[in-house]
Amino acid sequence: MNKKFLFLLFFIFLIIIIGMIFGIITIYRFSILQDISRKINDNIKKDNYHMTTTVTSDDGTTNTTEAFYRNNVGKLVASNGIYTWADGEYAYMVDEEKKTVYLLNINNENIGLVSYSMFASVVPGYNNTIIERLFLAGNLNNKIKKSKLNDKDCFMIKIIDEKYNKTVWIDMVNAIPIKAEIEFDNGSKISYDYIIKFNETRLKDIELPSIDDYTLIDAENEEIIKDSSFNIEN
Repeated sequence: MNKKFLFLLFFIFLIIIIGMIFGIITIYRFSILQDISRKINDNIKKDNYHMTTTVTSDDGTTNTTEAFYRNNVGKLVASNGIYTWADGEYAYMVDEEKKTVYLLNINNENIGLVSYSMFASVVPGYNNTIIERLFLAGNLNNKIKKSKLNDKDCFMIKIIDEKYNKTVWIDMVNAIPIKAEIEFDNGSKISYDYIIKFNETRLKDIELPSIDDYTLIDAENEEIIKDSSFNIEN
């Protein structure tokens, strides 16, 4: 055999080895994403959760929100006491101190509305299709691996994006997100700490008060609504 042929064989063999290694890494990481998604789906079926989120900015400023969800009703309480409430048909933003209620368009994308899968949306890849998840696992710029956070076994998923990098730590046993960090291309960073518990939201946690004597405002045009025909009996 001449040297060129041997070099070609070696090159082909090297490509095969690299391809096998890449395939093994991709399959392993894809299996992690699939396992996480399966466990998240099991958690969603419980249809009852309470999530506390603490957000910390670069300057050390923190704010905390609480999300309650039970039987298709979600309530998100901000640190200033103002909260959103939605049941899949109606949605409100309520300021009890000022006795003001904003009627939100339930069909619009309202960030402050709690859904059955709000805690799941924190996890990269969960809302993706299987094919998209496979590409996510195969992108070697990303990191998907076993890790530890505060001595707790977890999975770490780091997604590299053009504008920011997002890292999420997920409890290995029950696939509950524990912490997330977003680092932007300008060097700033925001961290999120999560405490999620299932089957703890009570009916009184998701109550909407009687709003008969509240000022009712359409959030889209900021016009005062004169009647309360949309009011829901609790």
